[in-house]
Amino acid sequence: MPSKLSKLSELSSQEASAIVRAIDLSHAMIEFDLDGRVLWSNRLFCEAMGYTAEELVGQPHSMFVSPSVAASDEYREFWNTLRSGESLLAEFRRVGKGGKEVWLQASYSPVLDTAGRPIRVIKVATDIARAKRLEFSSTAIVDAIERSMAVIEFLPDGAIVRANARFLSALGYQATELAGAHHRMFVPAVEAGSAAYREFWRSLAAGEVVAGQFQRLAKDGHSVWLEATYNPVFDEQGQVVRVVKIAIDITDKVLATHEVTEKSVALERALQRGREVEIQREALDSALQELSTPGDSDLGGRPAAPADRDRGFYPHRRHPAENARSGEYHASQDIYFGHQWRAGGGHGGRRSATENHQSHALDGLRNTHFGPVAGHCQNDRRTRRRYAWRAHDGHLARRPADRRVGVLRDTPLGSGDTGRGVREDSASERSHPGEKTHQQTPGRVGGNP
Repeated sequence: MPSKLSKLSELSSQEASAIVRAIDLSHAMIEFDLDGRVLWSNRLFCEAMGYTAEELVGQPHSMFVSPSVAASDEYREFWNTLRSGESLLAEFRRVGKGGKEVWLQASYSPVLDTAGRPIRVIKVATDIARAKRLEFSSTAIVDAIERSMAVIEFLPDGAIVRANARFLSALGYQATELAGAHHRMFVPAVEAGSAAYREFWRSLAAGEVVAGQFQRLAKDGHSVWLEATYNPVFDEQGQVVRVVKIAIDITDKVLATHEVTEKSVALERALQRGREVEIQREALDSALQELSTPGDSDLGGRPAAPADRDRGFYPHRRHPAENARSGEYHASQDIYFGHQWRAGGGHGGRRSATENHQSHALDGLRNTHFGPVAGHCQNDRRTRRRYAWRAHDGHLARRPADRRVGVLRDTPLGSGDTGRGVREDSASERSHPGEKTHQQTPGRVGGNP
């Protein structure tokens, strides 16, 4: 039984005409003579090129290409091939009306006579301009990424397929050193053997995108920080066939951030130490304030008048000359005023150089830490005889020395003054603390009579 399948040339003219009509309705068609002049074109071709059928009849094929292509050897060879009876199938860039770009997927097929000689050429094409624009756009994006970012491709199991120049430069490898190697070469051995690393590649093979900052090892072993995304690539059946990693090198940024963090921590520590020192200083100031500001009634001295208390004045806060004229001496003035004064005969005068040395030592207590305070006290004979200072649990404490001659208090100075600021009162003087025992020649203290 003869086959129902036959060659197109064996079809009846009616069957052949039906096939041609089907092609005409679905494809752009145009026919040329062997010199390349247009014989006819269908509606789809005219729409693709922007012409009417009447505008195209008799025009040369060269109107659909740029002048440079029409004058080239490649274009002449193109037509020589068709005249020889060979067919051509390819994607062709053509120029439509007004210079618009047109892309056609086309086949140029010579039509033979009964003797097998080419007599004309028929072109059947599909307009692929939109697809080519999308392709060019995608290609342009890929090219831009390749130029500006580090790119490496893997198989779903982590085997390296290829890496671009930026990736190779960032990690210090040559392309031949990476071909066929595994991604684990970029991570420490401990990480490569971990369950987390296996889960990382399981997720990628399942089609999940992984993004983040990754620390990787360069060829020489130093750390490289990459901001990267691992992107699975799927085939037509939805299976992952590639994993493309796109990354930028952020090593300098990460190191700078770490440096700023370290400096911030160091600064915070320094500020904390400063706050601790300030607390110690405040404790010292409080202790000295208690020492230099007695209560309403001082031992051996007169009570502060109510009016004085209201104004915040106490005898030990008055100028030494005023206390001297009143026959009162307050030892706390050594600290409060930072000067050495002594009273005699109701008038004031400066103390000796030795006593001034003591005054400077005591005056230094207000602006020193506990260690230096103790040092000043130990170097001052008069102070050492009166008090022994010590630092305990962040507070300044005092205790009487073993040899306690007197008490630091507000008492009038007279003939019983030992010359060291310690009064050895007689029985009569202790019973009359405010009585003067001798007079001195009146003088001027601080510019006041």
